[in-house]
Amino acid sequence: MPYLLERLANRRKLPDGRDEPFDVVLAVAAQIQRIVSAHACGDKAGVLGATPFGMPYVVDVSATNVDQIQRYADALKNMIHLNEPRLTKVTVGMEKRSDPLTPYQLLVTGVLEPDGQEHTFHLAIPR
Repeated sequence: MPYLLERLANRRKLPDGRDEPFDVVLAVAAQIQRIVSAHACGDKAGVLGATPFGMPYVVDVSATNVDQIQRYADALKNMIHLNEPRLTKVTVGMEKRSDPLTPYQLLVTGVLEPDGQEHTFHLAIPR
């Protein structure tokens, strides 16, 4: 199900005049990427009492410190829970990579509503 702003902002027409089909997997992936790319500001309740959105600055997280990466992953899980209700039973884990500059990648896994299927999103943390 598309959110209101998704319905308004990204509707493209097909050559026959119908709306392009909505892909909820791509929409959820884009929302997770927005959460990671946005930097948190304000108090814990959010700015002016709004729902908090965004993550701590990733440059403050060591690329090789597993404890810091896990704290970042836990914060991301909380932000997804608050800001992306289409994804339930969310887990955020780490995957080892061969790149020495970014040895870990975050994996977001959850059940996508309404189809009830589990999906995994590979997430590159912005530098």
